[in-house]
Amino acid sequence: MGLIFSKRILLFLNTPPEILPEAVIYLNIMFFGMILLFGYNATSTIVRGLGDSKTPLYFLIIASVVNIILDLLFILVFKWGIAGAAWATIIAEDCTFDFGLNYL
Repeated sequence: MGLIFSKRILLFLNTPPEILPEAVIYLNIMFFGMILLFGYNATSTIVRGLGDSKTPLYFLIIASVVNIILDLLFILVFKWGIAGAAWATIIAEDCTFDFGLNYL
């Protein structure tokens, strides 16, 4: 639903017209990666429920570093702009989900 209504959502939020096209691109990529974010939250909740609250934090720390490195790579080197920032975030979210699955 988010992919279908992303532009309408941003218009409802009074997004300035000059940034609307890039905001739609970013939001669409983020909606595409929602399943990975859900996967991380599910796996980390299970791990925390088993009494281990530190391990999910370590996964997030690693993912944050991956996100920063990929942001720099995708934006500065590959010149992907806002889409590069979104894809870097999606890949970092995938890392946390993968780490959680492998840990379980």
